[in-house]
Amino acid sequence: MIQTKVCTKCGKELPATTEYFSPLKSGKYGLRPECKECRRITPDRIPKQGYRFCSKCNEELPETEEYFRIEKNRGKFIFRGICKKCQKLINNRYYIERKEYYKEYREHNKSKHQQYYNDNRDKILLQNCKYYLNNSETLKQKKKVYYLKNRDYINEKNKENYKKNLEQRKAYDKYRNIRDKAKRRINHQKYLARKKDLEATLTKQQWAQILKEFNNQCAYCGTSAEEHLQAHSRNMEQEHFIPLSKGGEYTHNNIIPACRSCNSSKNNKDFFEWYPEQEFYSKEREQKILKHLGYKQEKQQLRMAL
Repeated sequence: MIQTKVCTKCGKELPATTEYFSPLKSGKYGLRPECKECRRITPDRIPKQGYRFCSKCNEELPETEEYFRIEKNRGKFIFRGICKKCQKLINNRYYIERKEYYKEYREHNKSKHQQYYNDNRDKILLQNCKYYLNNSETLKQKKKVYYLKNRDYINEKNKENYKKNLEQRKAYDKYRNIRDKAKRRINHQKYLARKKDLEATLTKQQWAQILKEFNNQCAYCGTSAEEHLQAHSRNMEQEHFIPLSKGGEYTHNNIIPACRSCNSSKNNKDFFEWYPEQEFYSKEREQKILKHLGYKQEKQQLRMAL
């Protein structure tokens, strides 16, 4: 029984012989996919100069890289017989048919790659650093060229990401402002103390320990740090027990946490005169403050640094 073969161009089913199909070294039957009739060039099918026909859609297109891909054939670079548009349709159809397979393949390789990365993390990072140092200029140039070619796409993507993460960005900006304000206040306090030739040795660790001793509350009125942050959008303030104007140092022996209201109210007043007159006065909190600062009978006792 003679085998048959379907022509890829006209769709006719013809005998799979050299009478109807030109020979080809590769392929199932050793024959070309299109029949001789379809391959025959007639005067009507001769393309214009600088143009060529797509073997799939038969459309006459300019023979340039815009419409046809270049491939290497027998050591020479030539244009492919199928245009880019048709090739894209073929690739999409092929991808849809094998979509599930590609998904499983990616998941399988992802786990393998993740495991390999976890086992060889230091080695991979070292290789990446060496490669970047050796090719930094080339990589920068490639990045620049890529940006110039895809500027509109990158800008559009950045705008989408900005809108998508707007709430997170606002929350982070708020946190950063609070953090930076606290840093500036601390640096300013140190500057004022040194300007008056006073000791300024309070560290972040000591301040964290002081907050912990007072349970993250105002030492005077008991307002919590969370309530203070909601009310004033700032962290608990560092209050000089002995005012700076009266020689109070910026050290762990003279700093206690206070809310903004109490800090402003006390100002440069004497603690033993100001605190008993307040509505929120508490004998228990007063004793805790004096014990923390090492006071006995309204006199501070010297103690070792934390």
